[in-house]
Amino acid sequence: MINISKLKEFAKELPPSSLFRELVLAEPDLIPAPEFVDKSVVWVRLFARESEKP
Repeated sequence: MINISKLKEFAKELPPSSLFRELVLAEPDLIPAPEFVDKSVVWVRLFARESEKP
């Protein structure tokens, strides 16, 4: 299991309008490793896309 509580702390600092924030905070603190790998690919892409916005 992977503990994403630190990632959730980071997400809480983002604007409430952030989809990345919403998705990460909806997850439980512990995620099975294979699920984490799959979701992290999406999270990284989404965060990068949101970071590009002016």
